[in-house]
Amino acid sequence: MTQIPQKNIRHIASLFKNTVLGDLVYSAALFGLFEMSLSWFPGLRTPHEAYTEAKKIVSKSK
Repeated sequence: MTQIPQKNIRHIASLFKNTVLGDLVYSAALFGLFEMSLSWFPGLRTPHEAYTEAKKIVSKSK
């Protein structure tokens, strides 16, 4: 496996800093973390979301 030099990672990160694209990437990452937390803590879902999610799981198991 090839290692990416730390200098290149910092350079790539600086391209996204304080830009619209950077804000979009950051927002998408936070949204992904939020969605992941919903699977870890199902109690955070609304009753409707919990019902539709359970319905999907039951239909897959049939």
